[in-house]
Amino acid sequence: MEKLHEDNKSSSHFYILIPSEIITNSELTDGAKLLYGEILFLAAKNDFCFATNDYFAKLNSVSKRTVNNWLHELKRSGLICSEIIRNEFNHQVEKRKIFIKMDFSVKHQTRDSTEKTSDDEKTNLIFGKHQNVLLNENEKTELLTSFGDADFKKELESYSIWKKENDAKPRSDFESLKKWLNKKRQKGTYKTNTTAVKETGVDEVSQETLDNLPF
Repeated sequence: MEKLHEDNKSSSHFYILIPSEIITNSELTDGAKLLYGEILFLAAKNDFCFATNDYFAKLNSVSKRTVNNWLHELKRSGLICSEIIRNEFNHQVEKRKIFIKMDFSVKHQTRDSTEKTSDDEKTNLIFGKHQNVLLNENEKTELLTSFGDADFKKELESYSIWKKENDAKPRSDFESLKKWLNKKRQKGTYKTNTTAVKETGVDEVSQETLDNLPF
């Protein structure tokens, strides 16, 4: 049987833990309950997993359509959500993250809430020199509007290089990049102001202060 986790390569045995709230939930099929346990196992390390429908289909000896139905059951019950990651250039789907929503208060969902499950699908695009910066369209637009096209593109590349060199894994590239751009903007404003002071004469600020500026 195919192993569920790369860390288990040395063993063909594994255990799936399914919370009692899931097992006793009459609104879920047995297949959906099993799938939840598998996702829970795979997501234990990073709070999400990249497993595909094809992977789960082979693991459980069922069709991909059946897996898709199980996933929809879990989404309707508020137990999981997913994030689609697309390539920046051709918008092809590259990965899918499945997140466990640690809320076992599984209640009956109305048709309206079922129809809103698509809101959980957050489509991200991949940016940066090392293709390691994830932003959705709204986040990209906000940064472009706030900081301008030139600064955004320049600092996006710098941020991508910094992430690669430091193996940085921020929870949100949007929030981290926004802070990065704000700091660069503040630093640039500081440089402009001190240059203006220099041009008007050192009488307005000591030369020692100018020499010790961190630029």
